Amino acid sequence: MRSIPIRLLALTLVAPVGIYALASIPSRVATTTERRDPVYAGMVGQWSGTVEVRDQCDSTRRVKRSTRVRVSALPEFDALEMQFTTREEAGQVVNDTDRLQLDKALTAARWGGVDGLEIQHYAVTVADSLMATSPFRLVLERERGGEDIPATIRETLTIAPGEIRIVQERRMYGGEFEFQREYVLKRVG
Repeated sequence: MRSIPIRLLALTLVAPVGIYALASIPSRVATTTERRDPVYAGMVGQWSGTVEVRDQCDSTRRVKRSTRVRVSALPEFDALEMQFTTREEAGQVVNDTDRLQLDKALTAARWGGVDGLEIQHYAVTVADSLMATSPFRLVLERERGGEDIPATIRETLTIAPGEIRIVQERRMYGGEFEFQREYVLKRVG
């Protein structure tokens, strides 16, 4: 991180003898931001839209449900908290809370539920914007193993002004990626 040497310039004019002793004290004014900061800033807020999921009875069919998401900064965890409220088919309301933590260079992530579900570790495979005016795309991947059938889970976040899309896909060992769910959210307010 580079520092702005404004303090040193002022000290040089007032007390040139003290330059050598004070030259090693860095200023607290930062001139760089972390690569992750615009991602967090673009997600914080209230969102409303739909979540489309595979039908549990017929994998060729998809079902859309209305959903609201509140994304808040969690500075104590250097993360975001995502509170999902989804209205199910029978009118039942389901609440879930996830935590998303990206490292500062956007090379790794931790994402998962705080409601008793384990937080998963992901590698960030893509963190790009095709052009300055394009939406920002973040692709996270992890391998699922253990007692489950081995699979790759891919989460793709697309962040644009006023819109967030989150797509989850799964690839079973040796297969192709298959749709699992997609959130399409518009900023509220």
